[in-house]
Amino acid sequence: MKTTLCVLSYLLASLVTLSQDASGLLEINQIKCSVSSSGNLFITPGQTSGTFEVPTGQGARTIYAAHLWIGGISPDQQLKLVAEQYGANGSAWFPGPLSTDGSASISSEVSEASNHVWVCNAADVNVHIAYFNALANGTVESEFPNGYSIPLWFFDWPAHGNLTENQDFYLAPYFDLNADGLYDPTQGDHPVFCGDQGVYFIINDKANANTESLGQPIGLEVHGMLYGFETTADDMLQNTVFLDYNIINRGTQTLTNTYAGFWADFDLGNPTDDYVGTDVQRGAIYTYNSDSFDELSSAGPGYAQNPPMQGIVFLSGPFADEDGEDNALPDNSYSAITSSYGPFVEGYGDGIIDNERLGLGYSIYYNNSSNSINGNPVNPIHYYNFMRGIWKNGQQLAYGTDGVQGSGNQSNYVYVGDSDPLHLSSGQSEEFWDEASGGNVSGDRKMLGSSGPFTLEPGEENHFNLAFVFADGDIFTTNLNDAFKNRMTEAKLFYNDYLSNCLENAFPVGIGEMGKSTSVSLFPNPSNGLLRISGVKPGTLNTLTILDHTGKIAMTQTISFANNSIDASHLTPGVYTVVFDEDNNRHIKRLVIVR
Repeated sequence: MKTTLCVLSYLLASLVTLSQDASGLLEINQIKCSVSSSGNLFITPGQTSGTFEVPTGQGARTIYAAHLWIGGISPDQQLKLVAEQYGANGSAWFPGPLSTDGSASISSEVSEASNHVWVCNAADVNVHIAYFNALANGTVESEFPNGYSIPLWFFDWPAHGNLTENQDFYLAPYFDLNADGLYDPTQGDHPVFCGDQGVYFIINDKANANTESLGQPIGLEVHGMLYGFETTADDMLQNTVFLDYNIINRGTQTLTNTYAGFWADFDLGNPTDDYVGTDVQRGAIYTYNSDSFDELSSAGPGYAQNPPMQGIVFLSGPFADEDGEDNALPDNSYSAITSSYGPFVEGYGDGIIDNERLGLGYSIYYNNSSNSINGNPVNPIHYYNFMRGIWKNGQQLAYGTDGVQGSGNQSNYVYVGDSDPLHLSSGQSEEFWDEASGGNVSGDRKMLGSSGPFTLEPGEENHFNLAFVFADGDIFTTNLNDAFKNRMTEAKLFYNDYLSNCLENAFPVGIGEMGKSTSVSLFPNPSNGLLRISGVKPGTLNTLTILDHTGKIAMTQTISFANNSIDASHLTPGVYTVVFDEDNNRHIKRLVIVR
């Protein structure tokens, strides 16, 4: 039945024209939520409440809407920015991939043809793999006596871009059974995605004018995957879904002081009595009820007695700028917090130069008002300031009270409670700070977490990973806060162990078949052609293949633990695909050659 629903959801979404975004539904364990073809999360046109329903079947929701924000400064000192809230004033993001010829362009016709989301599940893929294994072993008649039909959504998977539109030939990840470089499900190929269920989408900021946040376009192509894991246990996985953004700069400009932010309009049941906060240790923003009872409202059912908590955990963000160093951790106690603390998430003190990734560096809230300091943003600089952790008028976020009239000490995070023992918020020891202690009246809060600053080079890719973690107050009546923290910690550990390279694995990553994540990486990237590959297993000989944007082989090389240097300096500048075959795994990386 799940297979039928998956295919049906896709077919229905495919019939929607660009006048209304296509959408796909992720429904797994206790969570049900939607994604649109322009990247809007948890909001469906025409509905008055969000779709992030948890637990399913009760009607109450924790998030009304959410979206990706990115902004940076061009070489001529112009702010380039794409940010969207609800799309009430038009859009900032649009469906479809951009061209790779430097123009980062897409026509309205191509964008309309790309008005899709791809709803997928690992059960379909596992049967597909079993069939082609049986075919190879000569056991099809006994294992598949009734035959086998390839799921329809396999044929619609956006594995290859349109070369007549100068799109990237290798678009969405897939497993290539016969290694011929062409996606063909009838030859055993299949989509690759994370989790047991997922929704895949491709968006850009160039298909039309940004009438939502009014920013100048960057030339970004973003591949998104919202996914979850099936489990019967009442644990972190049953109460969490994950989100992976692959952000690709298809333009020709280098952006400096770039920030990637994730915006959320938290509506915990009744949205009028919410508080928000930041957990600096775990790199999370979250919401909770201001009292012990969440009433019914016009937005829908409340959570009643013992309301839950909903968090968004920043698992891994963009690469920090290269400085020729293996940067150390800020403090020895850092390692006690799941190898992550605030903006420090991956690559710190691991012996590898310039592989550090940024986490949650800033958080801020704003109210649904026209207040000139902490009200709704109305122009690009307002959005950019919020991503930098300052108020929309340029005033610094102050530690204490409402963040406007604080202690006077500048803070990078808002409402941190006691979650910052290393004092990254203001740089010094501070008192406990949440909305209640700050004297705030509860209400409808919007919140933003962001990573940065970093430099975004032409052709560069950055993955931005999040986890949406829920803890039910009816279960954890006396220690909800501790249970919530534990689940956020578990989400970070799970990501570090299993998910950090899940889209680069050769097979879909279902919970029953998952192994430890590998750490194969190329450095530096972008590169002048002289680079090396890290994470190669000792005692192995592996094949590395570099493909150009049309899928043709540009070079091949044997790689080992002792011989991991690559000289690709003869390649012309551009974007390449690197395929690294290791044992039975295939890792796929993008490589940018510059001069």
